[in-house]
Amino acid sequence: MVVLVNHYSASASEILSACLQDHKRAVIIGERTWGKGSVQNVVELEGGKSALKLTTAAYHRPSGKNIHRYPDAQEKDVWGVMPDEGYEVKLNGGQMARLIESRRRRDILVGKHAKALATNEPTKPEKLPKAEEAKPEATKPEEAKPEPPKDAEPAAEPKAEEKKPEEKKPDSPEAGDKPSDAKPTEDKPTEKPAEGDKAPNEKMPDEKPADDKVAAGHAFVDVQLQKALDYLTAELAKAP
Repeated sequence: MVVLVNHYSASASEILSACLQDHKRAVIIGERTWGKGSVQNVVELEGGKSALKLTTAAYHRPSGKNIHRYPDAQEKDVWGVMPDEGYEVKLNGGQMARLIESRRRRDILVGKHAKALATNEPTKPEKLPKAEEAKPEATKPEEAKPEPPKDAEPAAEPKAEEKKPEEKKPDSPEAGDKPSDAKPTEDKPTEKPAEGDKAPNEKMPDEKPADDKVAAGHAFVDVQLQKALDYLTAELAKAP
């Protein structure tokens, strides 16, 4: 049997791990535990308007060693549960954050996305059902318009709008007229950018990321779990 622990393992999980370790019924793999071996009782005050959480007892391992980490405890003191010798696997802050996220995604399974969540694969958004096409409304029969009385005078026809005469644009100067004082612009040769310089409208190719694995993303490897699997595989190989 293997029990995985880290510095977030506390209280009941520490007591169970310590009991299994002291009785040599399991191998503890991971990190030193939190160190919470105290017992609190809640005492109501003021008729239930307030309460006092009072520490009344402490747990000890079957071997008699202390579990609780007191405020003045040092790293060299005995508290918590230490992994077995050769099975301590420490994680840094980044690895711990990825481990928590991986466990969360693996434990919370959502329907058909369970496999993708367990393997940390990106999930595709579900296609929403297409909305039913709106059926054309039945056209109502046109109501018969009442005929105008015979004695009524015919409506006056709208007069066509009078078109304004187009203004004549001045013709181009005929031969013999004085030319304008404007001088023709001289075409200047465009200067070519020197080698190595970037043209103003020239786009540089997109730079590729330095690490393709980081850009593409890869599955998280739980080193503590891998250590546990290696131990179990080795123990099963020894079995007759």
